[in-house]
Amino acid sequence: MKKPYSILNTLTKKELLEVNKRIIYLRTDILHLTQAEFSSKLNISQSYISLLESGKKALTKSAYEKIIATFSINFEWLLYGNDTDNIFIETTTTSTDNFISWYDSLSLIEKEKINYLLKELSIILQKHPFN
Repeated sequence: MKKPYSILNTLTKKELLEVNKRIIYLRTDILHLTQAEFSSKLNISQSYISLLESGKKALTKSAYEKIIATFSINFEWLLYGNDTDNIFIETTTTSTDNFISWYDSLSLIEKEKINYLLKELSIILQKHPFN
């Protein structure tokens, strides 16, 4: 059976390790939560969070989506380290639900194209920030 597509599949091992570092930073320095508190809010086991933070487990699509949704995290920051001034996003349930429904309705090829464009835009913005 083919694995479901995830934006996480586009990241290198080095990029995934950086995502893990941002998760630790989010949990400890921003949210000031223990692993137990963090895992409880996400409805994920504490042992998974521990293994994730130590680099022994990979970030799953489910855990990624729970972190984004539960704490209203800017996915550009979490995945690529961009937009450090806007780690949190202000969303309404309606706009989030509309976006997820729209994205979910896309074909795999369309999702791959969008994810490729986002990654390329991220690279451009890193080289030429708006500051």
